[in-house]
Amino acid sequence: TRARLAALSSAQGVSFGLAIADLGVADVATVVDRLEAALAERDPLMYVLPMRVWWFDPVRNDPAFIAIVDSLGLPASARAPMPAAGH
Repeated sequence: TRARLAALSSAQGVSFGLAIADLGVADVATVVDRLEAALAERDPLMYVLPMRVWWFDPVRNDPAFIAIVDSLGLPASARAPMPAAGH
């Protein structure tokens, strides 16, 4: 759960996990801050989980999110939404 993740605070992967947990319930700035923290931690999940999944739709057009995706060295197409089955 989100509370368990928050309790781990400094463990690698927590920032990214919290960003995903916060999508749709927290403001864009909070999600982006968590993604920036995950990027600073060099969380490998940022390179494995496609940034195109629909979960990121709430922050997709935010300039900071775009900058995060760009800083991962991913092509611009990595920012484009990916169709989700049943979504």
